[in-house]
Amino acid sequence: MVFLTREKLKQLLGNLSEQELEQQTNIDLKNVDSIIDCQTFNGLTNLISLDIVVGQLSTLHPLIFNGLTSLRYLSLTCNRISSLDPRTFAGLTS
Repeated sequence: MVFLTREKLKQLLGNLSEQELEQQTNIDLKNVDSIIDCQTFNGLTNLISLDIVVGQLSTLHPLIFNGLTSLRYLSLTCNRISSLDPRTFAGLTS
């Protein structure tokens, strides 16, 4: 199984530096066929929109969205998620 780590995320978005990644307001991931590491989005406080669509995701770590204080739009469309831990969205305010 492949893990989508923070380093792989930076590569997917065009080899961004850590500082550039932290300034992103929109991340659009298509055809994600891996497990997303719980630290991948950690500290992305400027992130407003996150699309993880048309993938093979079946589970989400309960802390995956923790700390995304600016997130206003989240799409997990067309994945294979069958159940969610009650804590998955606990850190989100809207």
